[in-house]
Amino acid sequence: MGESRGLAYVPALDGIRALSVLLVMAFHLEVAGFAGGFLPVSLFFTLSGYLITQLILDEFDSTGRFSLLDFWSRRFRRLMPAALLGIAIVAGLAVAIESLRSPRLRGDLGAALGYVANWRFASSSQTYADLFSNGASPVQHFWSLAIEEQFYVVFPLLMAGLLVRARRSVGFVLAGLMVTSVVAGLLADSRNLIYYGTHVRAAELLAGAVLATLLPIGRAISTRVAKAFAIAASAGVVALGVAVATVSIDDGIVYSGGLAAFSLVSVAVILGSLVPGPVNWLMSRRSLVAIGRVSYGLYVFHWPVIVVLDEQRMGFGGFGLVLVRVAVTVAITVLSYFLIENPVRRRRVLVGFRRAATAAGGAVVAVVSTILIVPQFTVPVLAGLDAPDEVVSFGQGEPTLSDGIVVDAAPVTTVPVADIRVAVLGDMGRDLPATLPDGRTVEFVSGLPERCPLRAGSEIVDGCPSIAAALASMESVRAVDLVVATFGSNERLLHKRLVGDQSARLLLERPEWRDLKYVMAAGYLSSVVGALGDRPTLFVDSGPIDELSSEIDQVVARERSIVGVAPGSEDAGLVTAFESLAREVEFPSADARKRVLVIGDSTSFGLAQALDAVAGSSLDILWAGGRNCPLAPVETVRWWGGVEFDVSACPRVDPQWTTALTEFEPNLVLLVYSVPQQSEQRYEPDGKWFKVGDAEFEARQRATLETLFSVGSTTGSKFAFLSSPRVYGGTLGAAPFSSKKRIDAWNKSIQSYVAQWPDASIIDWAAFVIEAEEKAGGRGSLRPDGVHLELADLEVIAADRLVPAINQLLSPPAP
Repeated sequence: MGESRGLAYVPALDGIRALSVLLVMAFHLEVAGFAGGFLPVSLFFTLSGYLITQLILDEFDSTGRFSLLDFWSRRFRRLMPAALLGIAIVAGLAVAIESLRSPRLRGDLGAALGYVANWRFASSSQTYADLFSNGASPVQHFWSLAIEEQFYVVFPLLMAGLLVRARRSVGFVLAGLMVTSVVAGLLADSRNLIYYGTHVRAAELLAGAVLATLLPIGRAISTRVAKAFAIAASAGVVALGVAVATVSIDDGIVYSGGLAAFSLVSVAVILGSLVPGPVNWLMSRRSLVAIGRVSYGLYVFHWPVIVVLDEQRMGFGGFGLVLVRVAVTVAITVLSYFLIENPVRRRRVLVGFRRAATAAGGAVVAVVSTILIVPQFTVPVLAGLDAPDEVVSFGQGEPTLSDGIVVDAAPVTTVPVADIRVAVLGDMGRDLPATLPDGRTVEFVSGLPERCPLRAGSEIVDGCPSIAAALASMESVRAVDLVVATFGSNERLLHKRLVGDQSARLLLERPEWRDLKYVMAAGYLSSVVGALGDRPTLFVDSGPIDELSSEIDQVVARERSIVGVAPGSEDAGLVTAFESLAREVEFPSADARKRVLVIGDSTSFGLAQALDAVAGSSLDILWAGGRNCPLAPVETVRWWGGVEFDVSACPRVDPQWTTALTEFEPNLVLLVYSVPQQSEQRYEPDGKWFKVGDAEFEARQRATLETLFSVGSTTGSKFAFLSSPRVYGGTLGAAPFSSKKRIDAWNKSIQSYVAQWPDASIIDWAAFVIEAEEKAGGRGSLRPDGVHLELADLEVIAADRLVPAINQLLSPPAP
């Protein structure tokens, strides 16, 4: 140990450091097979306790005194430079990169700077198992540095007292404190407190301290004992490997004394580094020793690099991203080690106490200043949070339900629904009126690119869909009332290709081919008519008078549902024919619309708005949700820390949903939930907090659904859950409810509900959202806050994907 005084240097101990930091990095990089890579932090603790205790004992036994000031000076010179640099880098990046900010980042940075990060994370609603969620702090790993620093402050004071008054009893006292720490961990009922608490994790440090009193570096032992230690160390390394490969951060054994028990493995590995044998040989390899010397920097810098260089910012993942993260970490570590850490630790710079103290104080002030200019995170005003407190009917002129539950939707801004919907096929080229003489409005929709001809069939040819495919796409939102089909140059080119080679020589050899173009025109138009079905249709012939126009005249004369406009007709004639055909279209009454009840949180209100905007003529929408309202009756919802919401007044199955079901009699009920179901819930004023996956949480949801589905069975209503999309960044991406674990758990619960109740199904809303975002610019690109979409984007997704899914659910089963 280059920094120690009087202790012999043991290269294998640096090898242990290297092994530990490499395993931790593999865990943080989510490399397969390293699920237990968090355990070697315990090996760090035990090794630190072993060496620090020896430094203290060696100084006292050699000089008869122990200088606290010298000890703390050496510790600060060793640990402070890299830690300050790491915190400064994170703070600086948070100033520049908005997506790095979170509700707790300022506090996290301050806690890391003050070496109390472990207690801050212990008080968080997130456990260490949530490390890989979007809300992971870039200084999350400072929890272990905080524990070590707290140990370095308190432990020397304890040792100073013991050495003066009871030198021979040091080992017994340390052993007693270790047992006390183990008991404290067994009695604790909080996983966060067990994992982050200094009083619990002290057992691992004290295990190394006790070992130092029993077998300090350089103590002579017999060959037989050395062999026994070597064998025990080999078994310890095997146990370490098995634990790293098989133990998970979620395993209960970790929080039931497992961490303290692992210190026995650490002791065995340390013993093996002190005696000849396989472990000493392995840990003394030059490459491992070199890594061990810079292990502190690797630990400090690797996690911020992982958080900053995530897959979303880099645009790629997999092994390539792992290599980039490792390379950047190594580069920062090497620069820090040679330019900052070593010069300060070896007193090549800042030699005097005054210079060192002044530099340290100035650096701390600079870092604090940077932390303070990190923009403060505030809970944003979200789309959907302006939803009213009442149940809202989006229909036109519906009666109000009893007890004043439903109010008029006048404040809701929606796109007016046209009276008549017209599908335009082919290159129209001329304008048709958007308003008819009787005052009805017209909506024109097109499903064919300009270069594509009218063509029957089902396949896509040269990127052009068929008539049937184009109509199906347009009618996925709402049925068309009539069709305008234009026959121009594209259709004549298609007809020419259908006819084939009409050279003079071939016509002389096969006279019957002279009439082929008329036969092909008749066949072609017959296929078009078949694809159009019985829809009222206006044929517009914009080409020259030829065999195709001749056959169009015959079709118009023969088919009752088709009106034609001949080549060369003026615009007035076209408009007259269109208005004449449109007069025969009857707008369906409101009673013909399917009734859809939407319940859920704030995202459900935006979805109800979008459905009404794009499908209000075919779907009668009633919204009975609430802002941040969960499914089951809940007293309080907690997003994170102290951010709690009283949701006791939210709509519930009794009476709001029961009344809506019995009086509105919906054909379909959509259940749209994400944030409140993925947050922590408290059901009683002084009760405990529960989250998705907990037995109490599941029992409450199922009781609510049992009542809801029971009432729905009397009205013949179907039910559909919308799956919850994963969150990719955004201002709420750092919240615990946005973690991948919480979202996946809620979607898994939805699947279990659908499996239990046959009247329920799932609409994969998550897939619809992610698909739209990938087209728009990447996952998360359409959700500024990570959760909510803009109304315009919601309308597009609803029209393209959600309405067809609803129509499919409401369609009668095939015979």
